[in-house]
Amino acid sequence: MGVLTEAALRQQYKVEELEAMKQFRVPPGTIVTPSARAYLADHKVELVFEEEKKTSDSPPKSAQELQDAPSNLPAFTPPKRYESLYGGFFEEKPEHMTALYGPKLVYKDHKVIVFRGKLDSLEAKIIEVQWELQQKGLERVAEALNEVLGFVKEIMRCEVLRKDLPETKLLNMNFDEIRERSHHPKKYYGINHFFPDHTYGQPIVWLNALRTQVREAELAAYTAFRDEYGTPTRPDLILGLNRLSSLLYVMMFQWLAGEYKA
Repeated sequence: MGVLTEAALRQQYKVEELEAMKQFRVPPGTIVTPSARAYLADHKVELVFEEEKKTSDSPPKSAQELQDAPSNLPAFTPPKRYESLYGGFFEEKPEHMTALYGPKLVYKDHKVIVFRGKLDSLEAKIIEVQWELQQKGLERVAEALNEVLGFVKEIMRCEVLRKDLPETKLLNMNFDEIRERSHHPKKYYGINHFFPDHTYGQPIVWLNALRTQVREAELAAYTAFRDEYGTPTRPDLILGLNRLSSLLYVMMFQWLAGEYKA
């Protein structure tokens, strides 16, 4: 199951290319974030979901079907030899080292690898929270977190490929709007800033936990991407994570204001 975000659409298609399509087809089961839907609609592109090949009561996929399914990751072609960032070359990758970019190897405690680990843990926690919310019938909150998950995946992709992270809308808010709402919740939701505790209920506890993990990822990004004078070398990633933590704070107010009720 894939996730289609506005950021991915902007990254892959020029506006004229997108509008020339008229229709944008996605595989069955694809999660399309609200901002991606709005972006397609703004450019008068119809979103079409391809039909499932099997009925909903079909048996689980067999081992052979799973083996034949396409990978979500690009094919890996081992280099002729690996290059250590610290000097020297290896015919085979040592287990205590990992790839930084391409064939360049670093120790597994390298600050960029630590940052990637924080993103990986964050993705896992988002999925865990989504499952818990779904079990409680809180589908709207779980669906909103698809935006968060998709954006974290985009941050990871842009870092690994060394591409700029585009500013995008999350839950139909741009970065400035997210910041404004997180700073003035009383104005938008009628609720003052508060310190969360267990009495606010599980959704607030879960969203707050996600917010803190995003903050940890942001700090890891600053540690990984700054020069000797402390100036960020990837301000796009740091800004994106900063706004993402603010978004989760905003979601807490949205929940308390009743915006996620069915």
